[in-house]
Amino acid sequence: MSMDPTYLIIAFFFGMIGMGYFMYGKKQNRPGPLIAGIILMVYPYVVTDPLQMILIGIGTMALPLIIGRFL
Repeated sequence: MSMDPTYLIIAFFFGMIGMGYFMYGKKQNRPGPLIAGIILMVYPYVVTDPLQMILIGIGTMALPLIIGRFL
């Protein structure tokens, strides 16, 4: 894990969004936001490149919206 300020800010940002998704999914009993929240909170520990973090984060945030339209 890097201590680069850019990495830390991006990881914190997506971690907070992930916590919101997780709490919403848990409260509403919706598995899509719940799983997306867990992924958003955990993936910054694995991915260290800031650009990859942003792309994966945006994709993960959009996943419950895309899946919800088709289910």
